[in-house]
Amino acid sequence: MSIKIKRNTGWLGTASKIAIKVNGEKVAKVSNNQEMDIEIPDETAQLKTTHFMEKSNEIKVNDGDVVEITTRKIRYVPFILTLIYIVFLTFFPTPE
Repeated sequence: MSIKIKRNTGWLGTASKIAIKVNGEKVAKVSNNQEMDIEIPDETAQLKTTHFMEKSNEIKVNDGDVVEITTRKIRYVPFILTLIYIVFLTFFPTPE
């Protein structure tokens, strides 16, 4: 019995892997744009992912399920705000 995991998180967070937990036990790590099959002990299992200090909701998976890991769009906001701040400081330096 197994499930297929697909990671499609885009460029944000590509430098590190996401840990996969099945029934609370860490079983694998997946890189960006990687697909892998993970064995589950029974017909159903609880699946959760962790990345740095973030974790996903726990979901119920069944034998043969395909799970896609994506990034929430809100995760791009701090990065974009930092870029705007840097551009602002570059073109509008503080008066001396």
